[in-house]
Amino acid sequence: MRRGVLLLGFVCLLVGGLRADLVCENMNITLESQDSNLSNCTQWASGLVTRNDTAEGPLCLFTCSVHSYNVCEPTIIVWLGVYWNYTCWEMASDESYVHWTFTSNREDWEDLDGSTAEIYIGVPCNFNCQIKHIYVGWTELSSTCEGCDD
Repeated sequence: MRRGVLLLGFVCLLVGGLRADLVCENMNITLESQDSNLSNCTQWASGLVTRNDTAEGPLCLFTCSVHSYNVCEPTIIVWLGVYWNYTCWEMASDESYVHWTFTSNREDWEDLDGSTAEIYIGVPCNFNCQIKHIYVGWTELSSTCEGCDD
């Protein structure tokens, strides 16, 4: 009986060890486009997360509040993969890239400094804003758009 349990444990370790988890160093986040939409007072950006291995596991994107400026927290939407407002994506081993989209409103549309958002890969990258990230900046002004919606 004990040998059977030990053998089962060894098989589980072997199979579990063969599954490679996502490694942040093998992934990159890139920006493809960005713009503002003054008819609905939003700003947006889109791009790709790419990787150069065949690992699998959860990939998540977040905004770094420390390095983001003049962006409305309650209106931030991150779209990863094909699901709207879905910040995490279960990346399969045969996927080499995932699309992402970010939209938000803005604290002050008449601010000459504009607004900036830092979007970073959060899992499995230890929730560190500085490891893999992209900066997006919007400078378009509007006297008709108001601030954050509560």
